[in-house]
Amino acid sequence: MRRRFTTWARVTSPESVNASDIATRLRARAAEIEDALVSRIRSIEPDAPGMGDVHYEEAQRRAVVAVLDSALASIEHRAESAPAVPSEALTHARRAARSGVELATIIRRYGAANAEFTDFITQEVFHGSPVDPGTILRRIQRAQAHSADRLIATISDEYRTETHRVGRSLEQRQMARIRRLLAGDCADLTRIGYDLDAWHVALVGMGLGVGQALRGVAAGLDSRLLCIACDGQEGVWAWLGGKRNVVQADIARMLRIRWPSGVSLALGTLANGLAGWRETHSQAQDASLVSLYRPQVLTLYSDVALLVPWLRDESRGRWLIRTYLSPLDNGGPPNITLRATLRAYFDAGRNSSVAGNTLKVSRRTIRNRMMLVRQRLGSLVDDRQAELELALRLAEVVTDRSFDGA
Repeated sequence: MRRRFTTWARVTSPESVNASDIATRLRARAAEIEDALVSRIRSIEPDAPGMGDVHYEEAQRRAVVAVLDSALASIEHRAESAPAVPSEALTHARRAARSGVELATIIRRYGAANAEFTDFITQEVFHGSPVDPGTILRRIQRAQAHSADRLIATISDEYRTETHRVGRSLEQRQMARIRRLLAGDCADLTRIGYDLDAWHVALVGMGLGVGQALRGVAAGLDSRLLCIACDGQEGVWAWLGGKRNVVQADIARMLRIRWPSGVSLALGTLANGLAGWRETHSQAQDASLVSLYRPQVLTLYSDVALLVPWLRDESRGRWLIRTYLSPLDNGGPPNITLRATLRAYFDAGRNSSVAGNTLKVSRRTIRNRMMLVRQRLGSLVDDRQAELELALRLAEVVTDRSFDGA
């Protein structure tokens, strides 16, 4: 899966050869381009601290990826016309309407990403092109402008249709109040139907029936529940509120009793008052980010907090894995055996016997593997254990998302 954006070009010989080469070189820089586009998008009217919706951000990223894939394919295959606007872009537009993101903000973000991508195109057009680069660039830019107009018009129509469909609902008005409250506006304190002067644990849930399941958990814990749909009927933001004894262990116990299959939940930590209500929601969003990479029934912020900054900035995450784990791979694909051995060795306090029991291999096998690890990592094993452990944990989470080893 991952990260692409926008330009379509109709090209003819001899420029078509160069355009295809340009697309190939751009694909080789895909990770770099994706990171740059997403970073640029996030810089345009970023959410207030604690208000970010990682599932919305993921929908936005998927849209960027899909449009870029379509654009590069069009250049490579000399498409006669701009392809249809990808379904991911339409999904993102509907999600934005439900999340209360202004259409003007979406358009500015697409425009900024388009400008960023144009810079990459220009770099490649003027990098060793055997044919007049200005001619090729003008062709691409004309087609790009046409396709960008079409993209904006289509997602604008989709956004307005979705806004009209849900705009008058009580649920939508409640979501708007909560987003304003998370952003620091206290005008709606008494209108959300929930006591903010209490202890809270925030939850972000995904899956069919998640709202009903949370009502059962709240009843079992004798806690007040604030729950609002954020993605149709399959995504919710929620808070359990009450006395200080609303703790993660009790919530986890209730989930084992009555949690439906196919439903996942991310939890923040216990916090007090309005500031705590915002803080625990921010933590639940961070935990939900990790669950996007490693889906599981329950993800606790307290278990994954160290990973979050490296997932939010994927270029740094890739750097961490590349710097500390790539030597183990010796130029090949990720060496799962050596990584697992090193992780078990650290977890066992550098005890080969305990590590062997964990991996169900002999102590001698662990020692032989660790000799190879030390040959490849050298002094890092002794001098950079904290960094290696973090890189190992990060790699375990992201291996299925084209992140590891990029």
